[in-house]
Amino acid sequence: MVTMSDEANGLKVTISGGEGPFKDPDDVVLKATYKNIGSKPFSLTFWWTVILIVRKLDGSIFRPGPGPELPCGVPEEPTILEPGESHTMDRYLQNTQPGGFKEKIGWGYDLPPGTYDIKLIMNSPPKHGYDVSTRDDTWRGRVKSNIVRITIE
Repeated sequence: MVTMSDEANGLKVTISGGEGPFKDPDDVVLKATYKNIGSKPFSLTFWWTVILIVRKLDGSIFRPGPGPELPCGVPEEPTILEPGESHTMDRYLQNTQPGGFKEKIGWGYDLPPGTYDIKLIMNSPPKHGYDVSTRDDTWRGRVKSNIVRITIE
């Protein structure tokens, strides 16, 4: 079932994978699919616009630590999606942060053994204000994915 929180401004995001059990959180690789369900093309960037929400089965949110730092000067090329097109990519339990920034924008999950529900949120422009896209066709909005469950041994 699709609800308004699952789609925004012509973008639908779904994640798949998960389950396990996995021996280590670094072994978890989710597939995220971004689909243009609108009538106009748009561009997407993924660094720092993607958030993972990781919940324990009791409903509490597992807070991440800082993620790996991306070297300064590394650009992200936008992905252009025409109406009806999709882009699928691997998502890990970490996200980079811009090198040299005081703010800890990136995140990483060092999950202890247990079972977790994970949801991906695409938020552009990002709340922390570091936005790498200046294109006029950049997708803007906030959209939530479905939930996948993972187990770490």
